[in-house]
Amino acid sequence: MIIEEGEEWSLFTDGASNDDGSMAGLKLVSPRKQEFTYSIRLDIKSTNNKAEYEAFLAGLRIADKFGAQHVEAHVDSMLIASQVNGSFEAKDEVMASYLEQAKVLNR
Repeated sequence: MIIEEGEEWSLFTDGASNDDGSMAGLKLVSPRKQEFTYSIRLDIKSTNNKAEYEAFLAGLRIADKFGAQHVEAHVDSMLIASQVNGSFEAKDEVMASYLEQAKVLNR
């Protein structure tokens, strides 16, 4: 796949956690509208927010592997959106760690 510099990719994520375990799902869409869909079973004790962050981070990592330089992310977690956009502080140590990872991947 040939990537033109500056082309925008789209990332859609969702994560969920319950007594049966945690899952993360994501869809990455190339500038040419090619879709890549992933489902991830998380092997960690998780909350919904952690699962949401895991989906988001996995999507950023995959986008990076494809060479994407610009990714517009669509997350259904207001907490994550607010933390990544800088309008809400990550006070919890775990959420702060996730946010730090997102900043590194979102350089």
